Amino acid sequence: MQLSRRAFAALALAGAARSQSTGLDEQVVFASGQGGYHTFRIPALLATPKGTLLAFCEARTLGRGDSGEIDMVVKRSEDGGRSWSEPQLVWGDGANTCGNPCPVVDRKTGRILLPMTWNRGEDGGKELHQGTAKGTRRVFLTSSDDDGRSWAEPREITSEAKAADWWWYATGPGVSIQIQKGAHAGRIVVPANHTSQKDGFAAHTIYSDDGGKNWRRSNPIAPACNESQVVELSDGRLMMNMRSQSFTNKERNGYRAIAFSDDGGAHWTPPELDAHLGDPQVQASLIRYSWPGEPAGNVLLFANPSPPVSPERGKRVRMTVRLSRDDGKTWPSERMIHEGPSAYSSLARFPDGSIGLLYEGGAQQAYENIRLARFSLDWLAGGGRWSAGGGSASKPRLRRSPRVGRPGRTRVGTCCSWPSTTCGRSWAATATPRSARRISTGWPGAVCCSSAPIARQRSAAPRAPRCSPASGPIRRECGAMIRIFATSRRRR
Repeated sequence: MQLSRRAFAALALAGAARSQSTGLDEQVVFASGQGGYHTFRIPALLATPKGTLLAFCEARTLGRGDSGEIDMVVKRSEDGGRSWSEPQLVWGDGANTCGNPCPVVDRKTGRILLPMTWNRGEDGGKELHQGTAKGTRRVFLTSSDDDGRSWAEPREITSEAKAADWWWYATGPGVSIQIQKGAHAGRIVVPANHTSQKDGFAAHTIYSDDGGKNWRRSNPIAPACNESQVVELSDGRLMMNMRSQSFTNKERNGYRAIAFSDDGGAHWTPPELDAHLGDPQVQASLIRYSWPGEPAGNVLLFANPSPPVSPERGKRVRMTVRLSRDDGKTWPSERMIHEGPSAYSSLARFPDGSIGLLYEGGAQQAYENIRLARFSLDWLAGGGRWSAGGGSASKPRLRRSPRVGRPGRTRVGTCCSWPSTTCGRSWAATATPRSARRISTGWPGAVCCSSAPIARQRSAAPRAPRCSPASGPIRRECGAMIRIFATSRRRR
């Protein structure tokens, strides 16, 4: 399948024309069929110090699958993402697979580093993950000294990046970071993942203190950790955010896995589940937008598909961007970017302060196009929880709801509940219209989003949240995530 230049231009024009009054603009950057490629997947977005935007991805020749003839390509934009160059080949190796972009800029030198991986095109993903393929995943590094116009011959770093008993290996995908503050300032840190007999599915980092000449790897983060992104926190630690997955998936509860490092990514804590961020078992994007003391304050951004939370592998729909002002402890603001099929993504802060999200999305399939959504921080900050465009998380809107509770008791609000993985109890969050908020174990008479009463109960299976668009604060209680929604009392 090949898309004509005219057809691609029409698609791009239609995407660029989509501009919501709320402040979201979109355009198609890579369309299936463009340049003789069947599908484009695995986006990575990078803004260079010169203001150029680089959009990397895998250009898949024969189909949508993860193996076969796959090239690494990039498009450049010198006008803030308004127009893009033709796809440029960064690395191709005939019928083999070149992929998993995870770029970073070394701000000491201006050099762009691009870690990536290679495997024989005839080896399938299942066999590579299980160590039964004819070959194995290998790790390479290329670089550009002219703002992404040309790229050096890839150099293999497998012996430094990958342990001898590891099977699968993938950099990112997404972006790497350069530590900006503290004792390890200037260090390049690449998030990565692997499989092995000992670790199962696991994540780790590789890092370099000399601009990518030499590399070391961290301890594995296991079990049940897969594709990962890393971010520098305001207290000097690093945080890894990971897709939760294993060979059996028995460890999954539907939420992202996170881990922390206090030595610049050399050693990591065991993974824990983040009860604020759902994971339908797919890659996600995580970046720092700004630091404490800067005009925007302490801001992290996160993006992934956001279907109802479930221990099972969820649908890849509802691409959503979230904002945190406390180093990822809570995510009080969010916006849904694309309601339909969507999958992998990559966030970047543009030179003018706007935010770009390069993501896979389409009308029928998530892999129809790679799109660029562009919006402002103010627009994102105005979004409430579980909302595509309304409400402030700090001031929940009052809503009419059915009368609930016992006669004479203060009416309580709509709620959602999650079983606690720590104490095994379903907790219900309730709120009164006058902000007399309470947390209780199965508050008698409270109403869930499904309009079914919550009783005191012990449950082993997590309940997927189905929340109304109203927003409210978030609390942790006994290891569970609790979201509070305020409602008004119904008059008799």
